[in-house]
Amino acid sequence: MLITPEAGPRVRWITILTDAPLNVTGTSQDEKCGNCTECVDICPVSAFTGTPFKEDEPRETRYDASKCEKYLHEEAKWEVCGLCVYICPYGMKN
Repeated sequence: MLITPEAGPRVRWITILTDAPLNVTGTSQDEKCGNCTECVDICPVSAFTGTPFKEDEPRETRYDASKCEKYLHEEAKWEVCGLCVYICPYGMKN
């Protein structure tokens, strides 16, 4: 899950496919989760592993998108679950 400084995980992103050369213009931000496992605990299909983010590891190390997709389309019949975003304490307004 991407967590931004301004909105926590409560952002929507789109995908842009390109073959244009892109240069990195910033640095990765520090991991904000600490010992929190709220998203791991609330996920109905255990799609999150709880493993902290590392740039050199594939997404599957932390998140199994196929579990989430299967649940949404075959069991829940939803387009978006969002429980992980809902429960994330980072970025909540007090």
